[in-house]
Amino acid sequence: MQPIVFAEVSKADNILVHIGQAPVIPEFGPNAVNYCVDITDIDPMPQIGWLYDPETGAFSPPAPLDAWEGYIGELTLHSVQGGIFNEDRSEVNAFSGQKVSVEGEVTDQEGNVISFLDVDVLRLPILQTDLIGNPLEHSQPSMALATIRQGIVNAFWIPENTGTFKITDRGVNIRLPKGSRIKFKGLEIFVLPENL
Repeated sequence: MQPIVFAEVSKADNILVHIGQAPVIPEFGPNAVNYCVDITDIDPMPQIGWLYDPETGAFSPPAPLDAWEGYIGELTLHSVQGGIFNEDRSEVNAFSGQKVSVEGEVTDQEGNVISFLDVDVLRLPILQTDLIGNPLEHSQPSMALATIRQGIVNAFWIPENTGTFKITDRGVNIRLPKGSRIKFKGLEIFVLPENL
């Protein structure tokens, strides 16, 4: 018997958060925060981050990153301490047990810093992933701490384990005040052994 491919969907926003396989579709209790949908025969296969419409049963990809509708600005990272950025600042190499800090700014479509944006404490979920960027099953996200002061973002994290991790657009926005969504291309963090 072929296993069923299922999507685990968040009840809060109907976003696909996990894809798995099992002999039967998992069922969660009434107080669960997620529910499962059979996607075995859906083509194209939905991906993590896609939106599910429970009325039609259809999945749709998220809006393209260059679509500004619903966003007040875009987060761009420009410096790192305790790590090394790649050329386009979408990846950083860091070391386990050592603090890595990044700084960036939130700008509008014209490139002006959004100075009215202030957030005292912003907890950013950091997901552990496989080498191609898919979240690992059963891994608990850790948290980076960040602040936003007049549109300037400062965040830090002390990785405990080696591996590949990422901060996503959704992870940033889920913690922001209502009406303050910002675009973010994401950040992959490659954590190397401390004594390398």
